[in-house]
Amino acid sequence: MERRTESLEKYQDRMNKLMLDGNRVKEHRAIYGMSEKEKLAHLTLSVPTKIKDQYPTLTKWEKLFVTNFYEGKPRPAGANRVAEVKNAIEKEYKRLCSLTEKDFKISTENNPELDRHFQGELKALRAQGEGDLATYYEANEIKAKKEMTEKLSETLYAEYKHIVDFIGSTTFEPAFKTLMLRETTLKTYKKIKENGDEKTIVSKRDMHKSISSHMTLNQDVLNTIYNELDTYSNFANLYFAGLAISNKTITENSSVKISGLNTFGKGKWIKFEGKQSNKEKYLSNAQKLSALVQDTPWCTKSLASSQLEEGDFFVFVDNDNKPHIAVKMNGNTVDEVRGIQNDNAQELEADYREVAIEFLTKNPEVKDGEKWLAKEEWNNRLIVYKKTIDEGKFSEKDVEGLIVDIFNTKADYKTHGVSANSNLIALKKSLKNISPILEKYFNCKAEEISYKDEYIFNQEKQPFVAIFGDAKFDGGRTAKLNKLHIVSGNVRFYPSSKVKSLSGLTTIGGDAYFVSSDIEDLGKLTTIGGCAWFEDSKVADLGNLTTIGGNADFRLSAITNLGNLTSIGGKLDLRNSKVKNLGKLEYVGGEVLVDEYTPGSILKNLNKGKDGKYRFKPEKVNEVEAEI
Repeated sequence: MERRTESLEKYQDRMNKLMLDGNRVKEHRAIYGMSEKEKLAHLTLSVPTKIKDQYPTLTKWEKLFVTNFYEGKPRPAGANRVAEVKNAIEKEYKRLCSLTEKDFKISTENNPELDRHFQGELKALRAQGEGDLATYYEANEIKAKKEMTEKLSETLYAEYKHIVDFIGSTTFEPAFKTLMLRETTLKTYKKIKENGDEKTIVSKRDMHKSISSHMTLNQDVLNTIYNELDTYSNFANLYFAGLAISNKTITENSSVKISGLNTFGKGKWIKFEGKQSNKEKYLSNAQKLSALVQDTPWCTKSLASSQLEEGDFFVFVDNDNKPHIAVKMNGNTVDEVRGIQNDNAQELEADYREVAIEFLTKNPEVKDGEKWLAKEEWNNRLIVYKKTIDEGKFSEKDVEGLIVDIFNTKADYKTHGVSANSNLIALKKSLKNISPILEKYFNCKAEEISYKDEYIFNQEKQPFVAIFGDAKFDGGRTAKLNKLHIVSGNVRFYPSSKVKSLSGLTTIGGDAYFVSSDIEDLGKLTTIGGCAWFEDSKVADLGNLTTIGGNADFRLSAITNLGNLTSIGGKLDLRNSKVKNLGKLEYVGGEVLVDEYTPGSILKNLNKGKDGKYRFKPEKVNEVEAEI
């Protein structure tokens, strides 16, 4: 009789009773509600009666090979049918192994998965103030994708060869080895959360188009799949049960104690050595890392091997082995810190913020952690502002700090490129609740404060003192910013706008677009939190401007002297510009783009690195040159 899909209640009851490796396994949730297409995508674990009767001497895994391999095509018949099946198993196994002997490349043609990855990279670059680089990649998409796939191909090929070599070294029977290689070659298994419910997504995998990592098939996972076949009717559940066992082993054997680091009794840190630290084991480490983080929103579950090429990876798990914090390294520098709150925004949970702060400040293995620490301190202030507003305790003395932090986009260091910061969104939504306090602070009427994005078109005088959102100015009659003081988001002046002066505007929290506009005078402007584009603008003097948080683009502008500008957080683009004097500039966070027309007065303030890129010359020149 064929195995039927059991009820959720029976499945949970069975899992509660199941004992693996001598330890009680915690309930592993069954995934229901899948479409028929998703169910068909699984490796079939039920052997039809006809196949059982036709091949009675085959092992259960050999029968499963017949069931899955010959689906939709004639099965071997006649006196030699068993020998033909065994020959097919051997032939298919050799075919799968031979993929590691060929020139392996990910195709750029008609590749939706690569296209999505490419668009995600562009979005992330823009979120991190690298808009120019994103624009360059868009303009050179074919070349950019080619370079991207060359690196991905190398990584995925090495990862696949590792899996083939590992499975080949095991003592499992040939039919099982072949089915596992087919499964990781042809499909991907992922868990996602949709409207609060957990689902399993099984997708077809094209070896030359998929950029996701292969299934995690280590010894624990394979042992579970092989030995517990009769306990399951669904391969995805069997596979994820194997991952659960594997993760228990990983967390027990891979935890690290970092001297002087307090974990507050909340769990432990797991370290996965990257290619730079352990070239021989980094691919097996990638398999373990991918397995451990399957239930998180981190892209590491699909890109573990490529991320470990850049450096080590730390994961903090709670006392039930659930991941909460990811710290990705680039060499010994902290490259990313992620949590699991707010889904794709990947923010740190409040309960684990102190654990992250300990790691960033007291771990002797890392540097540049203070940048992420500043972000978490900023996050905490946003939460406190929101709480005091909700409790009715917010007062006028708190406004100045709140304004600074709402505009402090630089504090949201390397924000994830998918979702906005949830704490900032929540705070902005609550600002209307303190409108009387804000009106008193700005000395204005209620209607002169906007709490949303504003598109100001053909208005001779704009009506706001403060805009807590984006502001766009368009239309020939829009001529005067007679009282605008601050804008928390991006500001764009379209060429059709007749605004010539920023008047009393002191702060722009986001990006500032002056491209081809009539703006001539920056007025009292001191701070641009994001990027600033002066390309082909009429601005000739930066006036009181001291800070640009992102990239600064002076191409084709009339500016000759950077004046009072002291800090640029991103790149400085001086190509085809008239800038001859850097003024009071003290810091440039990114590279400096120059051309053959850049004067020597500028070049003497720059270092040219081994990569051919220019960087602003800081006081400690030798240290920077050593890092390049």
